Amino acid sequence: MSTDELFEAAAAWALQQVRFITSLQLCDQFNVSLAVANRLIRKLITHPRITAEFKREKCIVNDAQAMTMVMVRVTKVVPEPYGPPKPAKKPKSPKPRVAVLPQPKDEAVLKKLRKLVANMPR
Repeated sequence: MSTDELFEAAAAWALQQVRFITSLQLCDQFNVSLAVANRLIRKLITHPRITAEFKREKCIVNDAQAMTMVMVRVTKVVPEPYGPPKPAKKPKSPKPRVAVLPQPKDEAVLKKLRKLVANMPR
């Protein structure tokens, strides 16, 4: 199983679990090493298609040692888009300003305006 397939399977399984899961549970479920399970946990937390929450808890390893364990709960997995990526949309250019031409019925008003412009001092 490739790493991408393993990640997809782990994400689907983690989504089905409604609770927080640990790397030890991933080890048991997918028969992987603890290092691989820790990487899966980190990828589940940081992957852009997956919405997840995480928490850290101290676990006692033995009488003299305590270890911090990261736990993750997956709440949503967005499916991978199919097909080639869509090109980005071009920004809309501003509409050019167009001079408004008067209608023929405004011819009388235009005559008066031309007369006023002609009489203006320069």
